Amino acid sequence: MPALKDYLSTDIHNVFFNIREFASEELIDGQPMLVMIDDEQLQKHNLKSGGEGLAMGELLFHAKKADFVEDPFVEKRMMFNNSLYEVLYLSENAGVYTITLKGYHS
Repeated sequence: MPALKDYLSTDIHNVFFNIREFASEELIDGQPMLVMIDDEQLQKHNLKSGGEGLAMGELLFHAKKADFVEDPFVEKRMMFNNSLYEVLYLSENAGVYTITLKGYHS
């Protein structure tokens, strides 16, 4: 008998990362990937991070962990649609990364 976790995994891949529902195809480090850009979570993140000296995110998205050739990490430089960013925050839950990026300036 399938567990709730099995149904959740199916929903994540078939609903949330469905290009006709929530996902869009974006280029991440030159690889096309289905992602969900989440402006609402970015606003919440930036409100929590609004203290003095804390960096603000410019882009927050969710992507399937399995789609990455190389696992992302905090401070990794990442190309997102041909613009260079740096990973500011990263979390993983149920095989999905939530990644907050900030603009990278050398």
